[in-house]
Amino acid sequence: MLLVLAACGNQGEKNNKAETKSYKMDDGKTVDIPKDPKRIAVVAPTYAGGLKKLGANIVAVNQQVDQSKVLKDKFEGVTKNW
Repeated sequence: MLLVLAACGNQGEKNNKAETKSYKMDDGKTVDIPKDPKRIAVVAPTYAGGLKKLGANIVAVNQQVDQSKVLKDKFEGVTKNW
């Protein structure tokens, strides 16, 4: 699963730790992502519908969402890449 999350801000390291969550990836690396991301780019279309249903602010999706009759209309106006 590959999910890209992005947020903007210029807070100190101490505040960032409280506002992020750490995830361990399959390769053993740990990444910190915002607990409350403001903008989300979904690389795997499998997760796009679920995140949209949860109210996520999705700003970019994989162009494969257009192949789905269910998802195509839900992502009009959203940047489609990959």
